[in-house]
Amino acid sequence: GLAADLNVSKPAITRALDRLGEFDLARRKLDPMDRRSVLVQRTVGGAALLRDLRQTMAEAQGQVALPVDRVVAEFAEDMRRTG
Repeated sequence: GLAADLNVSKPAITRALDRLGEFDLARRKLDPMDRRSVLVQRTVGGAALLRDLRQTMAEAQGQVALPVDRVVAEFAEDMRRTG
């Protein structure tokens, strides 16, 4: 299950899903194939938030990569000059 996949307790998953539901980011529904199980589904709002978070992370990684690229280029230039 999800708790095992994430290596957290079932109560922790329940609390997290409760919170996601309160913010209309995810919903639970009974699994029609196994009534003992619950399926978790993103809402439209949850999908939009995930898309925005991915974009923000990509932008942040780009901002971090620029200085690193400069440092690597300067290091490579120094190595070429000094042998």
